[in-house]
Amino acid sequence: MKNRISFLLFLLLISIPALYAQSEEKVEIPPAVIKKMERLQSGDLNQLEKIKLADDLQRAGAKNEALSLYEENLPMGQMKEDIPPEAYLNYGTALLEKGDEQKGLAVYDSLSSSLDPKSSKSVKIKQMIEKNVMNYFRTQEQKKEQEKKDKKDQKENKDNQQGQSGSGSEQQNQSGSNPKDQKDKQGQGDKPEDKKDNKDSKGEEKEKDKKESDKEQEEKDKKAQENKDKEGEKSKLPPPKMPPKLKQLMSDDRQLQMKVIEQGTRDMNRRQNRENKDW
Repeated sequence: MKNRISFLLFLLLISIPALYAQSEEKVEIPPAVIKKMERLQSGDLNQLEKIKLADDLQRAGAKNEALSLYEENLPMGQMKEDIPPEAYLNYGTALLEKGDEQKGLAVYDSLSSSLDPKSSKSVKIKQMIEKNVMNYFRTQEQKKEQEKKDKKDQKENKDNQQGQSGSGSEQQNQSGSNPKDQKDKQGQGDKPEDKKDNKDSKGEEKEKDKKESDKEQEEKDKKAQENKDKEGEKSKLPPPKMPPKLKQLMSDDRQLQMKVIEQGTRDMNRRQNRENKDW
């Protein structure tokens, strides 16, 4: 594992100029972080410094390298008290961002179970866990809705293209009359009754074009209204459900916090009553 981490970081060091040139997802490694990576290559970083380096790489966008350092230096069997809980929080968040939902939620669950419910710091961390979980599931729901919309739009575009191709073939068949008949008509010239027929046919074509234009406009208005209704339905989507185990843990923690607060209030009132009696 150690050799694998060193190799990954070596590749990252030599590819930093290329990372700066990327347009879609730019990864900018600060100079101070680069120095830490060089120290890691030399074996000069302890466990906590490696975890801090993983946090720095995660913020810089080098997620794969950060995850490798987290996995090497964060024991999940039994969480150590000398390791800050924020490290496990960042590890779980990095897993969710990568798409490893099961493992990320497992890290959150272990972290939440190990926190001291009486600590104010633990309360903040649990609030961050709850927020991150809600945001993750909300993002997944939005992605699913967008994928459905994209598939539907692709199908509609394909159907429209097939329809236009079919109508073009019909028009070609109608216009592609016999060359001999066309030559005969040119030789005969236009008779008065032919001119009248031409006028009538032109009027019919204009009327037909107007109907087709009205139909196309009606279809555009209908599609715009459907898109508007979809946006309204998307905004009414219910919030994603939180895993029952994690939800129960947070509920128990809140109840315990309320008891601690109530006990503290009683103790404070008793002290005030004693002081009043002394006077």
